[in-house]
Order: sequence, then C-alpha cells, then structure tokens
Amino acid sequence: MTNFPFDVKTLWSSVSNLESKEKIAKQLVSIANDGDVIGFGSGTTSMVCALEFGHSVKDGLAISAVVTSYELAWLCDSVGIKVVNLNDVSNVDWCFDGADEVDSSNNLLKGRGGAMHNERLVFDSAIKRYIVADNSKDVKVLGEKFPAPLEVNPKKMVSVYRELNKMNLDSVAIRLAGSGSKDGPVITEAGNCIIDVVYTAGFNNILIDQISLLDGVFDTGLFIGYEFERIS
Repeated sequence: MTNFPFDVKTLWSSVSNLESKEKIAKQLVSIANDGDVIGFGSGTTSMVCALEFGHSVKDGLAISAVVTSYELAWLCDSVGIKVVNLNDVSNVDWCFDGADEVDSSNNLLKGRGGAMHNERLVFDSAIKRYIVADNSKDVKVLGEKFPAPLEVNPKKMVSVYRELNKMNLDSVAIRLAGSGSKDGPVITEAGNCIIDVVYTAGFNNILIDQISLLDGVFDTGLFIGYEFERIS
C-alpha cells in the first residue's frame, strides 16, 4: 500500500479484535458476485474488509465500491478496488457497515467516526444491508452507551447548540479536533461540524424529530427503521 496516505503501521495498531474482523471480512467477500456495486461503511472493520476484497479483486473478482469516507476511498484504490461515485451508479446492490449501538427494535446509533451522512446516503440507496455488530453493541435504548453525533452546518453551530441546551439532554458538546491538529471543531467530509449529544434515557422518535428539525442540523447518527441482516 505504497500510495496509501497514512502511516499504515500506526493505523493498523488501532484495530481491535483483528482476527474476528478478518473472519467477518471473509464472510462478506463470499457474498460478492462479479458486477456488484457494494457500499463500504467506515471504520476499522470496513478497512479490514477492504483488504480482503482487494485480495479477491486481484484474483479476478469484478466489483465496484461506493465508499463513505476518504480513508476507505484511498484504501480501496490502493488495493485495486474500483471506487465509484454514488451519483454515477443506478443502485447499490448491497452495503455493509458497523454500528455503535443496536437497540431491541433494530434501530442504530452510528457515526462516531463522523461519516454518518455519507453512511445514510449509502444505506438509503442499498437494496440489501449488512450490519457488522457483536453483542457488545446491544442496548435497551439508543444513547445508553454513546453520545449521538449530529452533523451541523457551521454557520448555524451557535444557534443549534443553544437550542439543544433547552431540551433537557444530559450533555451537549461540540466535537473538537484532537491535540496536535487544527484548532476548533472536527470537520466532516461534507464540510460540517459535529455536536455530540448524550441522553441516557434513550432517544425516542419524538426527540429525534425535534433534533432533526432544528435549523442547521444536517444529519444525525440515529438510524431508525432500516431493515438489515446482522453479522457478528
């Protein structure tokens, strides 16, 4: 991966449960057929899957990838997987992605990596969806373990932050870039900022609608009502 623009050794050291993720990757590759347009989610599991797909592509498998993050685009390209734009394909045959939480109604909390809008676009376009999530991701209510990320227009950050603080949430925090990188907030692929919202009582449909309808909220990591097959 000589043209991959990251320190691969450092990146790979952050992958937990590598053996389990490699097993999942082999399962997903076994599903693929020549000509498939596949949606690649974000995160380390998807990166492990991209490497496994890359081996199969070198052996003759002809697939195209619609990716949800720059990292996956670069990685797919580096291992020989054709990357296509969602707007340039008639449909996505199937997609795979992880989840941070899965509740008892199969609703999902996603987007801790900040790619929730791209992930939703692929989810909406895919004919079939696979969610890669082990039992540790199971919760009674969404928001039980992790904050829900909200993708927010930077010009509306102050007003959205103010309105969220009126909703009796446990906490509202603008996600800042890490030490040693840029000052200020994290910027998503779509050019927006992220506000992380904690509500341990659980995000219900009414609250989700109230948050989503705030002027300036571009998308959220709350994925409600999607059908998918789960792989763990």
